[in-house]
Amino acid sequence: MNFEYNLNCYKQLSTPFGFFIVVGLLLVFQSRLATADDLHACDYLTVDEVTQVMGFEVSLPERKPANPMGQSICFFDAPQEQGMRFAQLQLVTSSSEKLKKLGFTATSLFQNNMGFLENPLKVAGIGEQAFWGGSGIKMGAGLHVYYKDVTFSVLANAANEEDSLAKSKKLAGIIIGKIK
Repeated sequence: MNFEYNLNCYKQLSTPFGFFIVVGLLLVFQSRLATADDLHACDYLTVDEVTQVMGFEVSLPERKPANPMGQSICFFDAPQEQGMRFAQLQLVTSSSEKLKKLGFTATSLFQNNMGFLENPLKVAGIGEQAFWGGSGIKMGAGLHVYYKDVTFSVLANAANEEDSLAKSKKLAGIIIGKIK
């Protein structure tokens, strides 16, 4: 019975009409999966990856919706006994409809943002361009990276500035490895 049913389905789908149904469904699903606004910063880091880099367990990420610029935010918190330790990723691509409507690309947004950092430290070997804006909770903190039409800022807020930069670089390497 199952074999006959499957054979009938196959015969119906192998007609010209069935072919168009299958192609249409594939196009709908592919376009749904491929939209930049569906990409989220939390798709680029896992709890295990952040835990390994930070050296202690982190919480499940707080997956915040994209801001008006199309930039999504993923926040990993640390247990209370770790103090003010956390990891955060903000990410946007040029194909974000929100970003396009504002007249920006990932490149122009990256350049614009770098203009607001006080004494940014250029960081070699990370992405196409990268700057360190310091650690802690302040405007512009984190490692700001431009790579393959993606702009992201990542901050591993650790015990000190040096440790924060080193851990932010490690997280940036993981993120870059996932950008296609």
